[in-house]
Order: sequence, then C-alpha cells, then structure tokens
Amino acid sequence: MAASDWTLIDSELFGDRVMSALVTYRESTGAGVAEAIAAISERIQHLKLTARDQFTVPPEVVGRRLIS
Repeated sequence: MAASDWTLIDSELFGDRVMSALVTYRESTGAGVAEAIAAISERIQHLKLTARDQFTVPPEVVGRRLIS
C-alpha cells in the first residue's frame, strides 16, 4: 500500500472516522472485512503509541466500537 494511503487512513483515524478508514483500506488493498478490521485495529494501537497528540478526540475512544 502506498504511503499516501496510510496518510489518508491516519487522518481519518485521528478524526475518529474509523469506518471511512476501513473503506479506504479495503479499496487500497482489496482486503476483506475481517482483514481490514484487524489491520485498522493494529494501526489504531500504533498511532496511540506514536502520535497520540494528533487525535481530535481522546485516543481512548478511537476504535472502541470497532474493537469491542
């Protein structure tokens, strides 16, 4: 996947637009739903550790509906 795709996905995640990030990931990779959910969940955890200050909502709530 291109770096520009990750940039867009990260931007969506920072704004708590998880469903949009999933769609972008699937369109970019051709992944199925389960694979996309796993990848986006992993990306959320990565961003919480490396770019916590960029979230527009508390990082603790990002992806909560996706992961729970």
